[in-house]
Amino acid sequence: VLLQEAEQNLQQAIQLDTIGDYKENLAYDQMSLALLAAESLRQMSNDHNSTQEHINQFEQSYASGCARFAELGQEITIADETLDIARAYLEIGPLENLNQAETLAKQSLKTFQSFNRRKLEASANRLLGEIYMARTHRQQSGAIATSLQYLNRSLQSYCELDLIEKTTEVENLISVCQELQQ
Repeated sequence: VLLQEAEQNLQQAIQLDTIGDYKENLAYDQMSLALLAAESLRQMSNDHNSTQEHINQFEQSYASGCARFAELGQEITIADETLDIARAYLEIGPLENLNQAETLAKQSLKTFQSFNRRKLEASANRLLGEIYMARTHRQQSGAIATSLQYLNRSLQSYCELDLIEKTTEVENLISVCQELQQ
């Protein structure tokens, strides 16, 4: 019920932002709508009859949000929002697509490196490490080593930025990855 109310509110905001030509708000609204559709997918069973409808809404809203941010020249914002979309492709069953998650995370990482956004770069490296951890469960060759490379890059950045909570989270992920290696 809360997700439906949130979706209705976002649809109203999109209408208002369209009328008022508030492009940046509209871009954020579209991204929020995509993530709302993803959360709805997380909570429904795989055989639910509206699964495909929510997947379509997720993909269309994400694409619309990116297009609007691109019109505004907001490359970093696109990359930042794309990390959330990549995480949805990693974590949400009906959306799960590790190749898509990896592609999006690598695109974001490249943008963050170009603009020297260290904290966001660390987040992208962490997500790539998590994607490769997921690949280890599928016995993909070299996945653990690749996961550890990305996680160690993330850890180094978080340490340099003195982000203790993030450092601890990544250290825990590295421990899990090392256990998988044994």
